[in-house]
Amino acid sequence: MAEYDLSALEENIQDITDALYQQRVKEGLETIPLVLKQLSTIAMQLDEEKKTALLSILKNAMDALEEKEYVLLADILYFDVRDCIAD
Repeated sequence: MAEYDLSALEENIQDITDALYQQRVKEGLETIPLVLKQLSTIAMQLDEEKKTALLSILKNAMDALEEKEYVLLADILYFDVRDCIAD
């Protein structure tokens, strides 16, 4: 997995979580499509176990988004997604 892919993804996750923690919801949500695109690229390089874990985490993130639980969404992105894709 290319290092720049991970660093760009981590930076975008950081931007989203910073905005969501500061209740700048619209700003935070604007970057989510880019992060999803980056995650789909990175997911192709993960083993099946990590892919399954990532899909479960993303389902939880989607549930938080649908319920407008933006701090929970930020926590999921910052802690769970980053831990899952870490080498």
